[in-house]
Amino acid sequence: MFRKGLKKLIEKSSIIKNWVFLIVIIAAIVLLYMLYRLSGDIEQLSKKSLNVAIETTIKELNSYISPFVKNLKLSQEWGSLGQFNLSDVKSLNERFIPILRTYNQITSMLIGRSDGSEYMLLNEDTSWLNRKTIVIPQKEVRKIRWRLEQKNLVKVLDEIWYERMNYDPRVRPWYKAAINLSNTSNPAWTKPYIFATTKDPGITASIPFRVEGDTSQWVLAYDLKIFDVALFTSRLRVSENGKLIILTEDSLLIGLPNVKRFITSSSIKSTILKPIDSLKIGEISYGFRMWNSLNKTDKPFSFTYNNETWWSRFVMYPLNENNKFIIAVVVPESDFVADVKRTRNIILFGFLLVLTLIIVIVISYKQKQKTNLILKAQKQQIEQQRDYILLQKKEIEDSIHYAQKIQTAILPNTEFVNKVIPNNFVLYMPKDVVSGDFYWVNEINNWKIAVVADCTGHGVPGGFMSMLGISFLNEIVVKKEITQPAYILDNMRKNVIEALKQTNISSSQKDGMDVSLMALNFLENIYLWAGANNPLWIVRKEKIEKIDSFDDKADIIEEIKPNSMPVAIYENMVPFTQHTIQLNEGDRLFMFSDGFADQFGGPKGKKYLSKNFKRLIAETSIMSLEQQKIAIQQNIIHWMNAYENHYEQTDDITVMAIEI
Repeated sequence: MFRKGLKKLIEKSSIIKNWVFLIVIIAAIVLLYMLYRLSGDIEQLSKKSLNVAIETTIKELNSYISPFVKNLKLSQEWGSLGQFNLSDVKSLNERFIPILRTYNQITSMLIGRSDGSEYMLLNEDTSWLNRKTIVIPQKEVRKIRWRLEQKNLVKVLDEIWYERMNYDPRVRPWYKAAINLSNTSNPAWTKPYIFATTKDPGITASIPFRVEGDTSQWVLAYDLKIFDVALFTSRLRVSENGKLIILTEDSLLIGLPNVKRFITSSSIKSTILKPIDSLKIGEISYGFRMWNSLNKTDKPFSFTYNNETWWSRFVMYPLNENNKFIIAVVVPESDFVADVKRTRNIILFGFLLVLTLIIVIVISYKQKQKTNLILKAQKQQIEQQRDYILLQKKEIEDSIHYAQKIQTAILPNTEFVNKVIPNNFVLYMPKDVVSGDFYWVNEINNWKIAVVADCTGHGVPGGFMSMLGISFLNEIVVKKEITQPAYILDNMRKNVIEALKQTNISSSQKDGMDVSLMALNFLENIYLWAGANNPLWIVRKEKIEKIDSFDDKADIIEEIKPNSMPVAIYENMVPFTQHTIQLNEGDRLFMFSDGFADQFGGPKGKKYLSKNFKRLIAETSIMSLEQQKIAIQQNIIHWMNAYENHYEQTDDITVMAIEI
């Protein structure tokens, strides 16, 4: 068998070796082809990278410019509905300040009217400035400054603006550009000019509208400072050494490149709207002249400057039909070559990594095949041991189930219990297949004997003790006709000590039983009880009828204390105490093991406890015996399973109730 396995292993190894060799050859061919393609792709890569840089810039610029168009169209709609009152400056501020706060690139906005009146809002960073121009009944230009305090506008200045008394919005570039629009669905854009209030160079997007029932011509405008455009482009990076600029149609600088020189406001302001040569960046100036010599092509082109190859592209960016920007990018070819080298290194590293992995896998596979034969033999041995263990397990389980049948057979059945004590219930819930709890009833000489016992342990050990206890009861009560509870317990203790060979030394066997034993003579109305560690609870009928008068219903239960010693060897063994109990018709007796009170569960995973068990017995004693048994059983099951955690049964549970 081992030789056959070894032969198959050699055959498989040969096949795998051929496949690995083929994979390595194919990978090498693919690697060489990719390296060849990379060496010839620098020009294509340069053009592609330029195009990506231009497209990215256009997207960024679109994102920067789009708020002007979007908000102008929205404001045009508001205006055409007659929602603007140039006299109500505060209302207009509340409408337009949120727009200027949301879009920082919009530095100011204006509303002009053909009668010469105007409203202007300017963001001064820490305050808001209005220019309000009124021509009726006489011309007046006012300066109003506001400060925003806790979301409310507070006026801090309101005065006539004497230096602006000759100001007329109708002659301003933004007003005239909007009036001359042929298509009023899109805004007009001005050429760069100097803003009247701040003296900053900028451009303005404006759009006209009319109000129904008003013959006046209205114009809306939003301002964009050239400084902000330059600052915006100076933060865009096209490659490690590449540069991006934006020009007007007159080839004046609007957007500046990402170079260290333009990190201060003064350096930016001193350069914008200047000729391209004022940058003093040779490759940009040279690329610009090359572009002009190529009839202002929009295709990528290359040139040599300072013994280095550069790539450049100039494209038009239309603001509207009459106004355009020029976007220009220049990048050294070395930036693209670095990408090619980086890509080549990645491919080489990937190939070596794959090759290494293949070698490791082959070596591991061979080692695995060698050990598989050993593992297979070990597996067969383990399976044989498993089957043997499963067989033993089945035999043990069969034995336990047979022990259960024996235990069930020696326990009194329901029919016999009802015959001896007509009014009763027995709740019997073993933890395992075989139980360490048992109950027992019998009748001898007009005495009805009822017993509930809890033997040491549960499962099979407890089951042996329970059968031993039942055997002792049959001998003591049935054969010897002893009916006094205390004497029965004394005799049981003697038999347990002898059977288990228990002595007084501390290391001896301490197995035994906790017992609650009741003797009832209904003819003579005599009721006797004795207990070993387990008590007797009595629920008087007269108290049940007054249960609602008790603050704690558990208080209606009368408890007879047992002797604090088991039915087994004990340090201070004395005769068991016998109690004579006065009972009336309708009174109920309860005998039980400790399994119910010791069960874990509930919302906090704690024990049920004797006090809660008393309360449950008291509250359910108004029911019939059968209903009370069902209620008690449902309560303990709910205690174990109805909350977030589910708990296994802790111990055997036995409860016996007798109604007089």
